[in-house]
Amino acid sequence: MFVSRAKGFLISMLCFIFLLVWYNMEVLTNKTELFNNGVSVKWDEQTGFSPNELANALEDEQTATSKDNITLWKSHKEQDINVDFQSNSAKTEVLEYYGDISGMMICEFKYGYWSADINGCVISEKTAYDLWGSADVLGQSIKWNDKIFYVRGIIKGEENIVIIPSDSDNEQKFSGAWIDLSEKKGGYWEAEQLINKYKMPAGSITDFGLFVWLTDMLSSVPLFVIWVSIIIFIARFAYEIRYTRILFLLSLPVFVFSVVSVSLVTGFPWQAPERFLPTRWSDMDFWIRLKDMIFDNVSQMLWNYSPAWEKTFWINFFACVLLSSLSVVLLLMIFSNISKVKSKHIFVFGVLWWISLFLIVYFNRHSEYTDISFAMWTAPVLWLCLKWILNSYHDFIKPSERKNF
Repeated sequence: MFVSRAKGFLISMLCFIFLLVWYNMEVLTNKTELFNNGVSVKWDEQTGFSPNELANALEDEQTATSKDNITLWKSHKEQDINVDFQSNSAKTEVLEYYGDISGMMICEFKYGYWSADINGCVISEKTAYDLWGSADVLGQSIKWNDKIFYVRGIIKGEENIVIIPSDSDNEQKFSGAWIDLSEKKGGYWEAEQLINKYKMPAGSITDFGLFVWLTDMLSSVPLFVIWVSIIIFIARFAYEIRYTRILFLLSLPVFVFSVVSVSLVTGFPWQAPERFLPTRWSDMDFWIRLKDMIFDNVSQMLWNYSPAWEKTFWINFFACVLLSSLSVVLLLMIFSNISKVKSKHIFVFGVLWWISLFLIVYFNRHSEYTDISFAMWTAPVLWLCLKWILNSYHDFIKPSERKNF
C-alpha cells in the first residue's frame, strides 16, 4: 500500500512539474510570436542607414508602398539619463528608433503605452525606480543628449532601458533595421528585395520568423511525444494480432479511432511554412544561411554587446529549447511509471489537471501571454482515455497476456 501511494505521489509530482514546464513553453511561444514575419538587418559601425535617408526613400512615390514597414534602431549603451530640474540620474541603455517600435519589442506595459509624439519616451520599471523611486511616473521628464523627453509609458522588467523616438531630420547612421513583413507573409528574400529597393547597405540579415516557427514547434514537442506513444502502442498491438486476420479486421475501428483522435487533438500533420524549406535538401546555400543566422546571433549575444530587445528574444528562444528537452524527460518518466490505466485514474487526473491549469492561468490573467492552446487542456486526458480503451480492448481479446502487454 505504501509503495502504491508513494508511486502515485511521484507520478502526481511529475505531472505537476510537467504542467508548469509546458505552460511556460506556451508563454514563451506567445512572447516570441510578436517577431513572426519580422526580419532584422544589422550594419557595422562604418555603414548604416539614417532616418533622413529612409524618410526620403519612403517619400519617393515610385518606390514606397503602404505595406513597407521599416523601423530603424540604434542602441546606445551606458548612457547618463537625468531627471529634468533634479539631480537624480541613472546609467541605462538608450534605444533610439525611427518608425514603428511596437513590432520589435517583447514587453508588457505597467503604465501608459508607446509614445505617439516625438518628445515622448518609454522607460523600464527599473529605470523609473532608479530615477524617482516609483513606477507611476507618467508625464515626468528626463534629459538625454541635451533634449527633454516626457515619459509616456513604463514597461515591466529588470532591464535598465529608455526607448526614445528619432525624427526624420536625423542624419546619424543607425546600426540596424527591423522590417515587418506581416502583410506580405515574407521573410529573408522579401527583406533582401526591400534592402535593394531602398538602396540600403548590405548587412547581416536574420529572419526571426524562422525562430518563431521553431519556438512554436518546440512548444509542440509534448504533443508529438503523446502522439508517438499512442502510435507505438497501436503498432505493437497490431503486430501481435497480425496473423489473426478476423481479429485484426475487427480491431481496425479501434485503431482508426485512436489514431484520428490523437492526431486531431495534437494537430498532426505538422507543417512548415514554405519559406523555411529548401527547394532541394541538397541546397547548401540554405543550410549555410541557416547556420550563420543561428551562430552569428548566439556569438554576438554571448561575446559582444546586444540590444535589450534582441537579447530578450534569444533568452526566450533558448529557454524554450531547454524546457522542451525537460518536457520529454518528464513525459518519459511519467509513461514509464504508468503501466495500466483505470477509469478512476482518468477522472481524478482530468479533474486535477484542469483545476491546476485553470489556477495557473487565473493567477497570471493580467499577463498578455497566457493564451493557452486547446491541446494543452485536452491532450494529456485524451492520452489516458485512449490508453485505457486500448488496454481494456487488449485484455478483452487476449486475456491470457494481460500482464505482458
